[in-house]
Amino acid sequence: MENIVQKALRIALNKELSFHESHAYQVSKILENIEPERGILPKQLIGECDDYAIEILGHKKYAPWLYVYSTMAGKFKQGWIPDNFYGSQVVPNLNGHYGACASLKPLNITFFQAKEFPDIGSFINGFFLDKFHQVHSATDFKDIIFRDCNNVIFKADKSLKGKGIFFLTEPNLTLKISKF
Repeated sequence: MENIVQKALRIALNKELSFHESHAYQVSKILENIEPERGILPKQLIGECDDYAIEILGHKKYAPWLYVYSTMAGKFKQGWIPDNFYGSQVVPNLNGHYGACASLKPLNITFFQAKEFPDIGSFINGFFLDKFHQVHSATDFKDIIFRDCNNVIFKADKSLKGKGIFFLTEPNLTLKISKF
């Protein structure tokens, strides 16, 4: 019989991780680290977590974080908000439609118009745009972004925590547009 860690790992090893599957994978790694010290979560507490996730939060996919919290506390407590529930339900409701814009880097210069966002160009939906949102060919865009410098830092949309950052140099950069 597989334990919670094995089950979460099995779920997470699919080809492409969904938001909740990636959380299940995180949980599996955390449980691997805390179970040797805290012990494996008893079946009764697993059942309480599962029931709470289904009955109160609406789906069992919210149970894995409750396993971590219960393992750490040695008991289950009603009222806990799993990380993936917070990220998928609470945050979008707080931010509304504008929350989706927050992860779109090219809008920074438009919204803030501040030197802290020295964007010189963007790549949006297959188009190369300068800082004034004018469309350019790949060749012209390359000339624009390297006009006043030898190195460019590129930050991808929807990238967090230091991920999605690329350091580009003109001789090593080939701009292509992929068509689906």
